[in-house]
Amino acid sequence: PVEGIALRNHDITDEGVATLCKLLGDAKSTLASLELPGNAIGCKGCEHLAGALASNKTLKRLDLSWNPVGMRGGFRLAEMLVSNVALEVLRLGNVDFTTDTLIALLSLLRTNEGIVEFDCSNPRLFSRQEDTTKHIARVLELNRTLRTLNLAKCLVGDDGAAVLAEALVGNPSLRSLKLACNQIGANGAEAFARLLASGGCRTLVELELSNNAVGDDGAIAFADAIAAQPGGARQLGLRLNG
Repeated sequence: PVEGIALRNHDITDEGVATLCKLLGDAKSTLASLELPGNAIGCKGCEHLAGALASNKTLKRLDLSWNPVGMRGGFRLAEMLVSNVALEVLRLGNVDFTTDTLIALLSLLRTNEGIVEFDCSNPRLFSRQEDTTKHIARVLELNRTLRTLNLAKCLVGDDGAAVLAEALVGNPSLRSLKLACNQIGANGAEAFARLLASGGCRTLVELELSNNAVGDDGAIAFADAIAAQPGGARQLGLRLNG
């Protein structure tokens, strides 16, 4: 039996997704992984997927990265998460999400007990007030199952980094936080360093901060933190940080 389908960078479109959804709706299907990045899938395709996955109990991994899902498609996927209990990995990077769409998904993740990996990198955010970052922090305070969170290119700055670090204190599950290509400087790095030094989030073993502005002061803060808690963080990404 087929357990995974990977069709990256083809031209499946919404019509092709409708056909794949017939497989997802089959009671005898054993499909656990569906990877469809870069396939010109839009709102209509998401409607098909949402309908098929609302009651599906086998699919655990869905990758829709690099598709023009947009706002309406994102809302349909959020509605699907209300009833779906099987999905564990949801990758939605570079899908033209707006702030409202992302907040709708994050609101559901606060109490979701199924998703262990969520990728929402590079949404279409325009606010510099870090409203989205605050919603993400709320997820980290309340969620008890999320292990990997990718927030690359989400306009996270020093203030947002401090909010995230504070939210992670006592978090019982997150292992990997990816914040590449944001606007985090020395102050934000120092906030994460204090978190690591205090052992406030004992599960966090990977922190990816490539392509930020951590600089010397941030690097020194991390060095001191790792020395204070040897055996804590195992992977720290600081490429292209001055």
